Amino acid sequence: MVTREGVVKILDLGLAQCGELHSTQLSEQTSTGQILGTIDYMAPEQGTDATRVDIRSDIYGLGATFYRILTGFAPYQDEQPVTLLKRLRQQALDDVPRIEGRRAEIPVEIADVVHRMLARDPGERFDKPQDVV
Repeated sequence: MVTREGVVKILDLGLAQCGELHSTQLSEQTSTGQILGTIDYMAPEQGTDATRVDIRSDIYGLGATFYRILTGFAPYQDEQPVTLLKRLRQQALDDVPRIEGRRAEIPVEIADVVHRMLARDPGERFDKPQDVV
């Protein structure tokens, strides 16, 4: 959102995603529609092993937000809608597609930081937000 003073404010992109669901996506879902809206910003360990959740899970979510801002797509979002199960499988098994594949003009140094934030293994992510800076 943009304030009256022209300042850009980033809101919860997971919830914003819910408003962007296409009718084909809605027909593939039942009561899980809202989960699809936030799953793109949720670290893999949040859905598999809650004991592993720590600040690095938040770093993943911030990395997913940066990815969305830089590319216009959530990390595992395809051009065509996919089911929630496919998205969860991608998140668990596949690396995030490189930013440069979607936006070649993004400096590799920035892409590398975002991709480290989005590492599937929390041990490969930055340990704290100050390290991201």
